[in-house]
Amino acid sequence: MAAAQERAVAASREYVRLSTIQYRQGLVNSLVVIDARRTLLSNELAAAQILNQRLVSTVLLVKSLGGGWDTSLPPATFPPIGPPMTQPAATQSTTQPTGEPMTTEPSAGRTQPAFTQPAAPGPFTQPIPATTQPGRG
Repeated sequence: MAAAQERAVAASREYVRLSTIQYRQGLVNSLVVIDARRTLLSNELAAAQILNQRLVSTVLLVKSLGGGWDTSLPPATFPPIGPPMTQPAATQSTTQPTGEPMTTEPSAGRTQPAFTQPAAPGPFTQPIPATTQPGRG
């Protein structure tokens, strides 16, 4: 199923490329390009969900068989699904956006957050204040 989804993603990319060329030449309107991009995003999302399910299934299989994890091995790498993502030009910081300090595991060399206390509630966890609309009430 994953191979079929990868072919669908590749076909969607070609659809976006061709519809963009047709749009630039004035042969189709912008809705065709928007539909092509929507189709591509939908297929990429499905591919990511399939990969996620495969990884979860692998973990559950290893766990059910009584297997453990060898943390001395490097993390597995997977082939990219979509086009390479560009990283925003930013300086590397030693703090997370919430201001938590970062630590580095000596065994793996990976940066991990140093969780000393729960993070403060975010803006979406606060109740929305009741407001009155002008002309009502």
